[in-house]
Amino acid sequence: MEEAEIIELVNQIRSEDGLATLVENEFLASAADAKTSDMVENEYFDHLDSYDHDITSLISEDYNYYIIGENLAYGFNSEEALLDAWMKSDSHKDNILYRQYEDTGVGVEVIGDTYMVAQVFGLTQKEYLTEVKGERFLAKQGTQDTFYSIFLASALMFLLVLGFLIRQKVQKRG
Repeated sequence: MEEAEIIELVNQIRSEDGLATLVENEFLASAADAKTSDMVENEYFDHLDSYDHDITSLISEDYNYYIIGENLAYGFNSEEALLDAWMKSDSHKDNILYRQYEDTGVGVEVIGDTYMVAQVFGLTQKEYLTEVKGERFLAKQGTQDTFYSIFLASALMFLLVLGFLIRQKVQKRG
């Protein structure tokens, strides 16, 4: 079973669904390799290791992730059988077809006559220049979303209080 073939098949599925293909990323590939090695060495099959750490604990700090996903598999002998099973599972299929993912890495370990596979999906944080009230600053992806959520919540609260005060004033007149 070949990592490159798994990525190629995943990208074929994404393309058929009108999505951008994923780029192989060395940091995600390293994390996927570390994950499969750890599962084989410590004899478990789970998204959490024996210390309750997920895949993010294996990703290099050099990969400044915003979103991470992981698919695991055990007991498949071909890339096609593996992808067929993943596409029949809602959670695995969701990872493969998640439109925001841009990067991926795959790790494969041989266990007798079968394989243990981890595929990691990711999106890095993007920095961009933004402007709020005439002030320019460098923001990371997610920061602006948080700002607007807080702004909308504050505006809603203001309108609720204003409505309450107007109703109180109308009731006093009437």
